[in-house]
Amino acid sequence: MRSLIVCLCFPFIAVAGDAHDHHGHAHHAHDQHDHGKSATAPAVQPLIDWKPIDARFETTTCEIPCRSPKSSAWDLRRNETAVELRGAGAPYSEMWRRLGDGRVDYAFAMHDDERVIEYTPIDLQLINKTPDWERLGAVVAAEDLGRLKAGKTGQHSGYVTRTYTGIVNGTRVEIVWIPELMLPAKVDSRTAKRRVTVKLLALEKRGNPPLPDSVRERYQRVDFADLGDMEEDPDAQVWIRKAVNAPGHDNHVH
Repeated sequence: MRSLIVCLCFPFIAVAGDAHDHHGHAHHAHDQHDHGKSATAPAVQPLIDWKPIDARFETTTCEIPCRSPKSSAWDLRRNETAVELRGAGAPYSEMWRRLGDGRVDYAFAMHDDERVIEYTPIDLQLINKTPDWERLGAVVAAEDLGRLKAGKTGQHSGYVTRTYTGIVNGTRVEIVWIPELMLPAKVDSRTAKRRVTVKLLALEKRGNPPLPDSVRERYQRVDFADLGDMEEDPDAQVWIRKAVNAPGHDNHVH
């Protein structure tokens, strides 16, 4: 199973799923997770006053001339301090929290196993998975819109939209943006060989919040830095092998 939005990979938009390309290989040994040896502090992410959202999107990809498009749905839940991403029907979700000091931590929640692998901001930095808070919760950042030309206004589900279009690095991009929600109704990216389209399918302003603390605390919680100590535990390796999409997974599977 792929990272939740990894297929949404525009050449200039570092979207949420791209921040965790779980098919890559992290080459950091367990002993590198000595938090006291971090050369620089993790980046401080700005606080964004966005509205709580429970939204479902659909990502469709195809190779031109798009005879066999492939689609997948995924959910984005956010509030001021947390963002959760989960593929429709997926047994896991990914959650980021903006901490009081502006840094961001991460949790990989395995719902079938009721386990959570927790990553500190330092862990994310060491495995090169530091996220962009704005793009995690809004999919598109203000600087992305700034590289496109603002066009006509419209409506989506009763909200006013603004369309942005342009060509960036040889890719034709169209974004239908909902300013009030800080969320796209559609993002369309086309090259000569490939097209990726993301559409907002449903929106619940009072839907489920990001992974509640009550759920997170009920699950068995494991620090990512402690996974190396479980390499000789056959029972632990059973569920660790299931966490194939967790960042740094390759370090702890033998």
